[in-house]
Amino acid sequence: MRRWQLPAPPSVLVGRARELARLKEALRRIGLAVVFGVPGVGKSALAASYASDFGDAAVHARCDGTPLLGILDDVRRQLARGLVPELGSLEERAIDIAGRLDEERAILLLEDVHEGAPEDVERVLETLAGRLRQG
Repeated sequence: MRRWQLPAPPSVLVGRARELARLKEALRRIGLAVVFGVPGVGKSALAASYASDFGDAAVHARCDGTPLLGILDDVRRQLARGLVPELGSLEERAIDIAGRLDEERAILLLEDVHEGAPEDVERVLETLAGRLRQG
């Protein structure tokens, strides 16, 4: 799998050993974790540090005002390494992503989800949480 645009992990992650251990444990047990907080506290650095353990089995996307449908299709293309069939709904795309993540034993780092429409983000996260295998 090709890793696209994954932020470089920090060379030193100061004072985050406990949070990193909690993130690893949560993802080992439930398959989905949401890291949140005010800007500038190191959420992206923490997630990038965790994702770096996955090497090329990590996919990164940022919610930057682009419609969530387009972001999910980009994630699907990254996981498929090419073209993907057209799907109709957010849920169908999230189900497809969950299957591809499980198949590849990959991780998705989706940043700035607060930029998306809250009801769409909620539907996608709930679908992913319900479909991803544990650990």
